[in-house]
Amino acid sequence: MKKIILLLIFMTTLSFSQYYFSPGLQIGYSKNQSFISYQITIGTVEPPGFPGIRLGPAFPGITLGQRRYFGKNIPLNMKKFNYWDVQLNFFVLGFGYGRMWNKNYGNFEKYKLFGGVFLLGSYDYVNFNNEMNNNNHFGLFGVYPLMLTPGYDMMRL
Repeated sequence: MKKIILLLIFMTTLSFSQYYFSPGLQIGYSKNQSFISYQITIGTVEPPGFPGIRLGPAFPGITLGQRRYFGKNIPLNMKKFNYWDVQLNFFVLGFGYGRMWNKNYGNFEKYKLFGGVFLLGSYDYVNFNNEMNNNNHFGLFGVYPLMLTPGYDMMRL
């Protein structure tokens, strides 16, 4: 039921919004492991607030990606994970929630915080529930948002 409500909210938002598409590449570190992630985010540009009160631009989005871990002691079935998340950022700071999984190892909750413009610092908490993988992931990622609505002026925000 929660997923259906989130999907309906997102679809309603999409119907009244300007869209963006943003490819991204992340490099990071997590306790004796390094990783690289690549992702695609599709979202909207919203001017949130109430009549007469502008809070600044908000960018809700859905991200799909893949993360690959590198390290000496990582078993083959734990090297590659797919992920999705929903995220919301307010100009230069954002947060998200999603899932990471692979076909051999399972499905895990993922929380993320990030901040920056084009080059962002990030912190992910992935609840792996084991001793082998660290739950805390720190990284830097670059993104390149592209507006999908012709003639849209980002400076209007």
